[in-house]
Amino acid sequence: AADLIALGAHRNAGDVMMAKIAGVKVLKAPSDGAGELMSLTKTDEVLYLGEEKNGFAKVTSPKGDGWVKVVLLRKP
Repeated sequence: AADLIALGAHRNAGDVMMAKIAGVKVLKAPSDGAGELMSLTKTDEVLYLGEEKNGFAKVTSPKGDGWVKVVLLRKP
């Protein structure tokens, strides 16, 4: 439920999302210790895939699918 509040209740698979701050990491797994796929700028867009785990949202980024902390994402 906290994840729903963080991203807003009105998001769906396929929604475009952006980082709230520069330097947000897209990780290879939904865990703080996971390897980094890429780092986002404030203007980079990712596609929300509709899956959440351990406080992370699964996204498609320019470098492939990965996971971003829910609290660090916003709708454009």
